[in-house]
Amino acid sequence: MPSMSEKTGSVRFQVKSKTPRARPESVELAVGDLIGRHAACVLQLHHARMPLVAACVVRRGRRLFLEGQGLKAVIGPDRRTRVRLTPGTTVDLGPVTLTAIEVRPPIRVLAVSVADFPLQELVAPYYALKSGSRPDLLPGEVPGPDAEIVNTGGAWRISVGGRPFDPLVAGRVWQVAGTTLRTAHVDTRAVAPHGVVERLVIETTPDRDHIQIRRPRRHSVTLRGRPALLLRSAVLGDGRIDPTKVGSRAALAATLDDLWDAFRAHGLRTDLVRSDGLGGFELFLNPSDQLSHKARRETG
Repeated sequence: MPSMSEKTGSVRFQVKSKTPRARPESVELAVGDLIGRHAACVLQLHHARMPLVAACVVRRGRRLFLEGQGLKAVIGPDRRTRVRLTPGTTVDLGPVTLTAIEVRPPIRVLAVSVADFPLQELVAPYYALKSGSRPDLLPGEVPGPDAEIVNTGGAWRISVGGRPFDPLVAGRVWQVAGTTLRTAHVDTRAVAPHGVVERLVIETTPDRDHIQIRRPRRHSVTLRGRPALLLRSAVLGDGRIDPTKVGSRAALAATLDDLWDAFRAHGLRTDLVRSDGLGGFELFLNPSDQLSHKARRETG
């Protein structure tokens, strides 16, 4: 039976002090584990330049990251707040250098089904549930939510109607303002069924880098940045992803992961962009899906 760290994800680091002649050590950290001087940190680093809590291993979608903690936390050579962990990733953290030796992605993740919609993986750190005639689960903050779901590092919690937060675990059913909410685990190693096929309208606008995906019964999704560039290249071209839009092969792989995480976060099917079987990637549309190109507005 898999251990809890294997279920939620973990990373094995080589930890090397910058002190001369120091020997490297090995430590395994699970999602939610902290690094710093505090007694609660799994990796305790007692040094004057080390904050009480310097960093945390976090999961975003199906990937693991090392995230700096605090309002002005930066880590790594590029001074980012979050660094993706892959084998070989090296991060300078105060008096030590951390090198990811082995990264074990999660083998199961928590998902939520709202009303009669398919399971939606919890990817973003915060979700808002809106009930009523068009119930929906939206990543990010929205005014007046009927329920809130937040990630606490290694677990999830839910608040219904502004009441105190309770643990959000698999196999439960909630009734929230007349809307049924169900939770379950999704096995990341299995091919997920897509359930109800919803009609998608993928909309591009001239001179705009973003792309919108509209659905008749749920919130519209706006993609920006490199994921939007990739998807636009397929929509405006021959249906194939143009890898030159993001540069290197490594950048392409990272951007595709960002794109699929965005799909999962919003409850979209991930095979909207899939392998073409020839080493590339393509846009895959169902018969009910539609491409829409907004006309350029005339001025003057």
